[in-house]
Amino acid sequence: NLLLDGNSLTSTDTNGNVNITPAGTGDVNLGADTVMIGDDDADATLTTQGTGDLTLSTNSGTDSGTIVIADAANNDITLTPNGTGNVNLVADTVVVGDSGATATVTSNGTGDITISTNSGTDSGVITITDGTNGNIAITPDGSGEVDISKVDIAGGAIDGTTVGAASASTGAFTTLSATSDVTFNGGTFV
Repeated sequence: NLLLDGNSLTSTDTNGNVNITPAGTGDVNLGADTVMIGDDDADATLTTQGTGDLTLSTNSGTDSGTIVIADAANNDITLTPNGTGNVNLVADTVVVGDSGATATVTSNGTGDITISTNSGTDSGVITITDGTNGNIAITPDGSGEVDISKVDIAGGAIDGTTVGAASASTGAFTTLSATSDVTFNGGTFV
């Protein structure tokens, strides 16, 4: 056991590192509710409530800083909850991209979600793709509808049928039937 009694554990070399290296598969245990990272002003704190919850926070002052999770080797960063747990992003707006806000996902707190690109000149395109040639399903709940205000489908063709800007499509019905009279352009079909 090492008893410091208020003293500091420092390196003798100028700007030298302090390495804490357990043997084999041993862990480094920090037995405290709050661990301060940084200088005397505590640039960041790592806090546990004794219940398994872990909070990483910066100072509460005016220069509170930013929490960054980065990988220096260009690897992916994976957030994996246990079992059926979710990854919760508790914010009204989530910015995806660089400081220019390539895209934003916004919730108004009522369940509505908006996905938008920048409002500038280089606003980009919102693309929904499936990398394995699978279908993309848009399925509203119950009697809800899928409302699309503007559509350009494959240059104006839907399933091989050309849709003109000022004329009806060239598609033809093979069978037309009705259970009651149908009025069409002043004429009556039975």
